[in-house]
Amino acid sequence: MNMKAAASRANRFLAALVPMTGLLLAVRVQGPAVLAADAGKGAKPQATAQSKTEAKKPAVRIVVLKGAYADYPSTRDTDPISLLLGGLDKPGSFFDLCDKLDQLAGDDEVQHVLFDLSSPTLHMNLAQLSELDRHIARLREAGKRTFAWLETADTCHYAIASGCDTILMTDLGALDLPSLSIRTLHFHDAMELLGAKASFVRTGDFKGAVEPFTLSEMSDQLRTHYKEML
Repeated sequence: MNMKAAASRANRFLAALVPMTGLLLAVRVQGPAVLAADAGKGAKPQATAQSKTEAKKPAVRIVVLKGAYADYPSTRDTDPISLLLGGLDKPGSFFDLCDKLDQLAGDDEVQHVLFDLSSPTLHMNLAQLSELDRHIARLREAGKRTFAWLETADTCHYAIASGCDTILMTDLGALDLPSLSIRTLHFHDAMELLGAKASFVRTGDFKGAVEPFTLSEMSDQLRTHYKEML
């Protein structure tokens, strides 16, 4: 009788233990999933903050300058003057370039402007360089940081770069800054070989327009005048 009672108590204990074991297993299995879900909930604000930080990164605009620039470029597909000067591309519009820089100055999203001056064919005259420097100054006044990238630079490249906040150059870059000069081509000797002679009435020592046809080299008076101009 005692053995039957003990067996009955053991069966009741096992019957009560099995559901508890299943509950523990369920909690054990569901625990990591709940933790993972909680971690995912905590990661959403962090991801949102990260996306906001990426959205606030400073915007950079790159302005590539190459070739020659004309105030009013030709509308033809091929520019004969560029071909004579050894270039295949049409001259760029200088006024369009200035308008583009003014647009960047008024764009609040743009914080940095990089001028790519690596093209060896870049060329502007002195008037264009002076005007371009004023437009770069407007970028700086608008709070934009300006950078210039150089590889092999001459006077034109360096004149543009000097208006920027920072100048960057490649390690193997070169800077060639020849001084200003004035040259004249004289035809007097060639005309003598052909038997031709120019006849002019010169009104002053510093009137040198006729010298290429009447003299073999520049006169001292005209040389002094040109030196004062330079």
